[in-house]
Amino acid sequence: MNVTPVSVMMLVFAGLISSSLFAQAQTRVPLPRIIPSTTQSIEERLLPGDDVVLLENDEIGADGVGIPTVNQMIDGLRKSSDAVVLAEVAAIAGALSMDGTRIYTRVSAKTIDVFVNRSPGNGIGPGKRLDFEITAGEIMLGDVLVKTRNVPQLRSGSVYLFFLDRPSAFGAFALTHPGLMVQNGRVTEASEAWSGYVRQNPLIGQSVARIAARLRRQSGANDVR
Repeated sequence: MNVTPVSVMMLVFAGLISSSLFAQAQTRVPLPRIIPSTTQSIEERLLPGDDVVLLENDEIGADGVGIPTVNQMIDGLRKSSDAVVLAEVAAIAGALSMDGTRIYTRVSAKTIDVFVNRSPGNGIGPGKRLDFEITAGEIMLGDVLVKTRNVPQLRSGSVYLFFLDRPSAFGAFALTHPGLMVQNGRVTEASEAWSGYVRQNPLIGQSVARIAARLRRQSGANDVR
């Protein structure tokens, strides 16, 4: 058999391609198996071959058509929220609901400022700890990663504008809107993109001072300022 320089180069090239394909196969991220939300516990629905399971959950976000103006957005959030605060995230953890059917994220933060508070006596105040829950997240159940769509991307140590609903029976608030990251006094991004409406959020780029002034102007007599 005659071995020419060209044939050697072809063999080397073929070997490189095979190695590349093998490496890609080894590093390929497994596709998640999608399961709907039901009344059956998530652990009971896991299969032996599962690596990643995606739990379909109800998305949080505004349903209307069209993008509101900045003032319309602020006024709408003011009406739908029990409290609006500026806070620094201290801790984030995924959790499984008590009945094992839902995944959520627990967040602890330190309140910096309060712009709206419709329920005096709820413990919200500058310098105080704030606990709330987000109905989305991810956890490990054994060797299986179980997650919802739009896992919250909150960052520990970062500052956010949070729009909160009344506390649950367990004392934790819930979000009425994705948290808005604040840097250098301006809103820079939404922590979750629950819908196209959120991705085109008119508050992104706005100053916290402007948002706070509008919120306080619209506040009723029962609000703590």
